[in-house]
Amino acid sequence: MCKTKTTQKSPIGSNATNPSDYPRRVLLVTTGLSPQVVTESLYALAVRNKQKFLPTEIHLITTKIGAERACSFLLGDQGWLPRFCHDYKISGIQFDLNFIRPLLGADGQPLDDIQTPVDNQLAADQITNCVRQLTADPDSAIHASIAGGRKSMGLFLGYALSFFGRPQDRLSHVLVSPPYESNPNFFYPPPKDYFIQNSRSGHQRINAAEAEVNLAEIKFVRLRNEIPAHVLENAAVFDSVVDIAQQVMKPAELIIDLEAQKIQASGKAIKASPVNLAFFAWLARNQKAGGSWVICPVEEVREREHADSFLNEYQRIKSNAANYMRTVKRLEGGMTRTFFSQTKSKLNRQLREKLPNESMRPYLIERRRDGNIWRHGFNVASENIHFEKINSLWRQIVLMSQLRCI
Repeated sequence: MCKTKTTQKSPIGSNATNPSDYPRRVLLVTTGLSPQVVTESLYALAVRNKQKFLPTEIHLITTKIGAERACSFLLGDQGWLPRFCHDYKISGIQFDLNFIRPLLGADGQPLDDIQTPVDNQLAADQITNCVRQLTADPDSAIHASIAGGRKSMGLFLGYALSFFGRPQDRLSHVLVSPPYESNPNFFYPPPKDYFIQNSRSGHQRINAAEAEVNLAEIKFVRLRNEIPAHVLENAAVFDSVVDIAQQVMKPAELIIDLEAQKIQASGKAIKASPVNLAFFAWLARNQKAGGSWVICPVEEVREREHADSFLNEYQRIKSNAANYMRTVKRLEGGMTRTFFSQTKSKLNRQLREKLPNESMRPYLIERRRDGNIWRHGFNVASENIHFEKINSLWRQIVLMSQLRCI
């Protein structure tokens, strides 16, 4: 729905958080029957605010009727956007018909309004994908305004920014003082006196230059780093992204299925080699039992107790006997620092490959200083560590279907 630019790596670096430092600055606005929110938001950002944000382009998400009103009131030589830019000597803002994006219905035609649950779902998906596309450009900073349009449009825009927003992106609502608020004759406070009709009291005239227009910035939770890469890169369905976000925000839960030789972390089952699984299960069982994190063996010291506990987990796993005996031979006399460190590194590497971004963190084996020693474990509460079959209900269904065929 919104255009994206293909760009090279951002020259300003990925750590810049000031929106004004970015070469592409987008004001993204939801509008309905009041195109005034565009110039009001622009005034608050570019004139009123102490930290100015001057967009290089403006994008509107609206309905068919909203698009018509935006064209009538904002565009053209006498449009309120060119008048605003002339009044405040602002140039370089891209805004024309190509930047006005009406929401499309199931028939592919612009929606007159959001009136049905189907319309609502389509609007959610299109707003979500617009934000996803705009935030894909590393050279862009997005300022999203939820001031106009249906309340659901603003809600979807806020959610989408929470899913895909980066440190440089912002969300706000514009606040206009009475009697200028919702006045169809008011678009922004001009630098000189300009009298308009007071829509609430009939014939009274009021000075638009005396209006107070402020921006209320809205803080939002940024989940982008926890969203899987395939969602960031492909067309997204709003409901699916919500489900992913809910999964990510759940307390870390770990299931270890020794029979299937799998670890389920962040809702994803990961196949593990017997050695890696036994090592992970050893740490997890120690942690679940209320024990402290495990101490890594000291250099040139073999830890017999470590080896016995680890091999006890290994014996619970159905594996190749020859491989098991090679591991027993390797741990003869006790577990070494080298074995501990290498197995930990292999496990963490596999978790980083299989789990999306930040969701892996609780399951990575980390170290924690305890006086003069280092202990190793992961940040999962003991009550959320389970030793059981993964998808056990599904296994039972499959087993029953097999029994019926006998």
